[in-house]
Amino acid sequence: MSVYIVQYPDGCEIELGDTVSLAMPNGWAEARVVMLGSTREHLNMTAEDLDWYSGEGLEPTSILVEWLKDGKPKRGAYMSIHVDCCIELISRDQS
Repeated sequence: MSVYIVQYPDGCEIELGDTVSLAMPNGWAEARVVMLGSTREHLNMTAEDLDWYSGEGLEPTSILVEWLKDGKPKRGAYMSIHVDCCIELISRDQS
């Protein structure tokens, strides 16, 4: 069984913890990648949130993001998105 690699429009692989900019109706919004739909790998999610989003059937071509405000997570403010042309990498944690 092959694993789908979730990528930005430029072909770069999306990684957990990436800070991204997403096109929204009111402009662009910042978020952090907290789950990959292809592998269900996740980053700092509560067991309750993890159960909820794992059960929702996140598609292999989708990611789960946590919205950021002033560079800080808005805890529990998640949204699943299908990766398309409207996402850009802002920064990547190099640790």
